[in-house]
Amino acid sequence: MKENLEKYNLTDKTELGAAFCLGRCSSTGVTIQVDDQVITSVTPDNFDKMFQTYVLGGGGQ
Repeated sequence: MKENLEKYNLTDKTELGAAFCLGRCSSTGVTIQVDDQVITSVTPDNFDKMFQTYVLGGGGQ
């Protein structure tokens, strides 16, 4: 995540933090939150698509 934020010059527009639990655990991948949207099952295989959709695409809308 950090590398992509730097690549797209978003480090000054984002806050990257860690949370122990977002309340939507899954058995595959990790759960992240972008703005108020919680995205589950993020893995190395689907990270680029998730980043494009939810971070660069304005929240997946």
